[in-house]
Amino acid sequence: MQLNPFVSVIISSYNYAHFLSEAIESVLMQTYAHIEVIVVDDGSKDHSRDIIATFGDRIIPILKENGGQASAWNRGFAIAKGEIIIFLDSDDALMPHIVQQVVEVFQAHPTAAKVQYRLQVVDGSGQPTGDVMPAKHCKLPNGDIRSQVLKFPNYYWPTSSGNAFSTQVLKALMPIPEAPYRVSPDIYLNHLIALLGSIYSLEQPGGLLRKHGNNASAYNQIDMIEFRRNLINTAKLHEKRREIAKLNSKTLENRDIRFLVGRMVSLKLEPEKHPFSDHLFLLCCNGVITCLTDPEGYAYQKIFLTSWFTMMFFVPRSMALSLSNNLIFSGSRKPWMKKLFYTVRRIWKLEAQA
Repeated sequence: MQLNPFVSVIISSYNYAHFLSEAIESVLMQTYAHIEVIVVDDGSKDHSRDIIATFGDRIIPILKENGGQASAWNRGFAIAKGEIIIFLDSDDALMPHIVQQVVEVFQAHPTAAKVQYRLQVVDGSGQPTGDVMPAKHCKLPNGDIRSQVLKFPNYYWPTSSGNAFSTQVLKALMPIPEAPYRVSPDIYLNHLIALLGSIYSLEQPGGLLRKHGNNASAYNQIDMIEFRRNLINTAKLHEKRREIAKLNSKTLENRDIRFLVGRMVSLKLEPEKHPFSDHLFLLCCNGVITCLTDPEGYAYQKIFLTSWFTMMFFVPRSMALSLSNNLIFSGSRKPWMKKLFYTVRRIWKLEAQA
């Protein structure tokens, strides 16, 4: 990588005019100067394009018909000139020093496929909520984790705006399939990139993740149609993993705790529409085994998840819906449950420090 590598920040914009200026300004105000800003408007119906026009030649605009976020990322990547790529959501923002810090990590680790950083969670008005994503207790990877993700496919990674990719490595994965990833194309890239090079993480937040009433983070109830669609996409993602890693085994599916949770929910709540040939008892067993053997999990997480899988097997369907929503959406949890989660995590942290 060059001494001062060029960095492309691709901002995907769709009907977030209220936040768009802040996102663009956060890139233009970076302490690292060797940057281009590409703003891809994906057919916004609000006044986003008027805002884009006010920045003149300080940015590179792409105005397209609506095709979804993956199509916006693909269009931006196709013209990007940077050796490093950051995909920034238009309702998020970057902190002033983060590009400089990312560049320094890439220069120190030439084999890096991605540098990631936590995001400070803010509300719709930009006020910090006190949370970060991934949460502070989550252990972020540093180094080559390929052998790990071939046994247990998940690792902790931030949502879209918290990742900086090596363009050279990213070329092996682009373009992103557009139909399955109209939303959340970061799932596709972050799951596969770990098979192509090392991952390095910055502990301190490098951007702002905005949670407001119009983005997906506000949902707190399962939409089963969308849920099954995501399960099918995950199955295809495992096929892509096997292709990259040249594996014939299908054991990855039964060591992916999130995929196991999703299949358990789908089979329990709507067995007649479940898209796979699964057995509830075997899913429960695989879930418990994976919880107990995954080296990345904390003890209190293992306890909660093994308990959840066991209860999901035994409880009636009406209770399973509540259990599923409480696990997947923190916003749907009752106050007593949130307090229990916090207390157990706090006790475990104090015991670990003792």
